[in-house]
Amino acid sequence: MNSNKQDNPFQSMDPAKQQFIASMVSEARSKKREELMPFLLTVTMQAGRRGISFTDEETEAIVAAMSAHMSPAEKKKIAMLRKIADQLSRKQ
Repeated sequence: MNSNKQDNPFQSMDPAKQQFIASMVSEARSKKREELMPFLLTVTMQAGRRGISFTDEETEAIVAAMSAHMSPAEKKKIAMLRKIADQLSRKQ
């Protein structure tokens, strides 16, 4: 199996980002499904306050990992929120 940085985008991330994601995932595991969306929004704001930003590829990997066990309705909500966030970021 070829395990280069393209296969695992987390390996090429800055260690501060890796730690932030590990902490987020650990905390997310204790959340109920209905708590995940507000939690993810809060985490996003915390990252911004800490000066942590993610590339599009990193964001895709994070979303894929976090949504792996979500229902189709929850995945649709994530997609809608990402679309809104993209539109807002383009305006700035």
